[in-house]
Amino acid sequence: MFFSRKIMPKRKKRGCVSSKTQQATVQENSSMASPKMSLKLLVDRKGSRVLFAEVQKEFMDFLFHIFSLPLGTLIEFLGSNQMVGCLGKLKDSIESFQENYLQRGLKMDDIFNPKTAFNGDTFLLCYNHASSDQDQSGAPKPLYKCANATSRCYQCSSTPCRSNATLSANSICPDCGGSMNVMMTVVTPNEVAETKEAKKKRKGGYVKKVVTYMVMDDLVVKPMSTISSITLINKFGVKDLSQLEEKTVSFGKDEGLKLLEASLKTKKVLTTIFMH
Repeated sequence: MFFSRKIMPKRKKRGCVSSKTQQATVQENSSMASPKMSLKLLVDRKGSRVLFAEVQKEFMDFLFHIFSLPLGTLIEFLGSNQMVGCLGKLKDSIESFQENYLQRGLKMDDIFNPKTAFNGDTFLLCYNHASSDQDQSGAPKPLYKCANATSRCYQCSSTPCRSNATLSANSICPDCGGSMNVMMTVVTPNEVAETKEAKKKRKGGYVKKVVTYMVMDDLVVKPMSTISSITLINKFGVKDLSQLEEKTVSFGKDEGLKLLEASLKTKKVLTTIFMH
């Protein structure tokens, strides 16, 4: 699709955790097993700029997914000190709130990293792809009941804790104070299982996979075509085609964070990430 030689690149207590410490932990944890994708850049060596990138469906899904991330999650990824204005200070002050001022059971993750609908398989900037009642494989989480509820005695039929269940193993039974560590069998009707499977198949991201896409330096996106490529080269005023080269780069979690940060500060996002 491009016009010249291909060059491969060279290889504490809750509410009291500092913003820098929490951000470092978030970035370290979310970088583990981060998926990678390849982008083909058309670079103008003379102008030291990226004209556009040829990308696949996964990268387009990543760009679309940015708009589904809550504001608190974006601040969490970038860090309070990277935010323009006072939103970073607001976040830091909320983090310093004492537990007794918050609603019972409320966690900081509920505020800054609320769960959003997951739609696709390869998103770099997200915390938890699975819903609250499912694990990462999509299977239902196990339920646990009180150990005393399994006793075979005359009291069993009237023991209140027989009706208690929890998603957290070893929780304390609110009725008898026993440990809720006996795993229960979760029964899923066939029609419900089939519905979930159908929904899973429909979760194929945002764009179709049958075509290649073009992403401009300022993140304008469009379907890729030879005609559009030639038109853009003319639009950029490139006189000497020998100054153009194709460059294949790897794009993962770190590059995703850089793209997000650069998109808030400049219109030359791809150039900022890969040429500076």
